[in-house]
Amino acid sequence: MAQDATGTPTSLWGIPKFNTAVDPPSGKGTNAMMDFIDGIIIPDLLLDAKGDIIAATAADTAARLAVGANGTFLKANSATSTGLEWGAAGSAGYSTSLPGSPTDGQEHILVDSTSAPTYFWLLRYNSGSGSTYKWECIGGTPKSVLITTSESISADSYTDLATVGPDITLPNAGDWDITIGALLNITSGAGFNGLISASYAVGGVAASDDWSFSASANGGSGSRTRRHLAVAASTLIRAKYHKYTGTAGTAKDRQLSVMPVRII
Repeated sequence: MAQDATGTPTSLWGIPKFNTAVDPPSGKGTNAMMDFIDGIIIPDLLLDAKGDIIAATAADTAARLAVGANGTFLKANSATSTGLEWGAAGSAGYSTSLPGSPTDGQEHILVDSTSAPTYFWLLRYNSGSGSTYKWECIGGTPKSVLITTSESISADSYTDLATVGPDITLPNAGDWDITIGALLNITSGAGFNGLISASYAVGGVAASDDWSFSASANGGSGSRTRRHLAVAASTLIRAKYHKYTGTAGTAKDRQLSVMPVRII
């Protein structure tokens, strides 16, 4: 009849080897396999903060599979006696600003408020990036502003409507994806000649057709996303609208959204 092993525990989660003097069957083959796994394979399964395999020394056997209080595994550090260290506390932090001294592979969730955030961006620091902006966005929700009121478009060039905006001020310098959207309704000049457009200004750079989307015939809803590189922190993004000669129209459900690509 099979029974539990009663031999010396290994570092494999405390699983004991067979005591070949009292445990049937002899268990010699099983013990040899456990020694092999314990001494050779497991050290090579240690992962650093980026998920790469690193080696461990025998002295780290008991700790190498443990998880730190912040959810990180041990990672390589040639400056320590064992060549290992725990990930820095708070390396997967949650705050309204980025860490001041990041390490390669460190992750951080950037928000506008820790109690009632309107967006959250999961960022990973890439020290090897050739870009100035080394915090790379790997997920999250956009920062978005919506104006639902329907207002008339009266100018033949990009301008503000009665309710200005939507507006968004970028919190960090970097590369950004900017999206403009709205329901554009043509009230006169419908058909082939009817055309109204929505775009946005980027700081002191005027709104452009290159960043716009347009509605023709009887109008409709739509959106467009463009990537803007090397935009300074605190840059104001403001939606603008215009009609073409012979057309009258309105815009409602106006939305402006931004997502970081990489920032500092």
